[in-house]
Amino acid sequence: MPARGEIDRLERHLASVLEMALSRVILESGETRPAATDYYRQYGGFHRGGRRVVYVNGLHQKIVQIRESPSWTEEPFGLCDGGFMGFGVVYDVDADKFESVEFDGRYSGRVKTK
Repeated sequence: MPARGEIDRLERHLASVLEMALSRVILESGETRPAATDYYRQYGGFHRGGRRVVYVNGLHQKIVQIRESPSWTEEPFGLCDGGFMGFGVVYDVDADKFESVEFDGRYSGRVKTK
């Protein structure tokens, strides 16, 4: 489980990283580009290659609102072919660096950060 300080540190930079990624989402006719503040987040910590990392599972508020049970706060939330309704990003705690933000479909490329 990531420590509260690690979550706080990644959250200080996540909005700008996510806004950059959202600027590259390919919108369908009639769609509106979401903002970074439109997403709830789930966090999972693990070690990869001896480094501490946090996986961030981002869920658009519209998806969270239509889910009945269980709550997104109780279980990991899976989303398939959701476009910009969900994202995933890995944060390297030791390097204080994000990997690319990944959306599920209709995305125009990888976002490099920091």
